[in-house]
Amino acid sequence: MLGTHLDRSHAQVWLVNTGWTRGPYGTGHRIAIEDSRAIIGAILDGSLRDAEFAVDPNFGVAVPRRVPGVAEGLLDARSTWPDPEAYDRQALELAAMFHENFERLSGQASERARRGGPPRGA
Repeated sequence: MLGTHLDRSHAQVWLVNTGWTRGPYGTGHRIAIEDSRAIIGAILDGSLRDAEFAVDPNFGVAVPRRVPGVAEGLLDARSTWPDPEAYDRQALELAAMFHENFERLSGQASERARRGGPPRGA
């Protein structure tokens, strides 16, 4: 239903990570409120519309390469972790958990919803 409404209204939707960086919960750090505000500001003022994006290989979402007022390294979650391989393992585990959870509901989902989510076998 959300997809239908978004299609009709042509609304832009942004997913903003205001959670953890530099490691998993317990060892990483919360993203600074100043960085979250800068990202939201760039969304609201339209400066991200024409930004350059990279597609995250684990989750298939487009991530801006640069946001005014935000250190570039923060936008690449993997590069913020002290152990990039640990990030890879955690990201793959999270993507697998998404797929396992979605399998329970996939019979009720539209084809469009079934095509969404993290790429399989990332």
